[in-house]
Amino acid sequence: MSATRSTSAAVKVSRSAVLVALAAMVATPLFSRGGPERRALAYVVVGGFFLAALAAHWLVHHWRAVAASGVVMTVSLAIEVIGSRSGVPFGDYDYGAALQ
Repeated sequence: MSATRSTSAAVKVSRSAVLVALAAMVATPLFSRGGPERRALAYVVVGGFFLAALAAHWLVHHWRAVAASGVVMTVSLAIEVIGSRSGVPFGDYDYGAALQ
């Protein structure tokens, strides 16, 4: 794929992902708190903005952006799981009813 086509594709992916994430954000208040619909929409919002950022970074860094994103996702998920189960490194916490 040529550089121009790659750039055009990355821009389209980034814009589309942002639009999907924004639509999911608008739809979120239409569903009850804690319901499966809101949970699904939360994943769509986070995933959409992640994909938009990854596509935008692809324009500059190509495969390094993909590798860095994989490392960041893995480390942040590991810290979240460790922190919510053991209290290290952020102390004991749990998600209250407002966030579930």
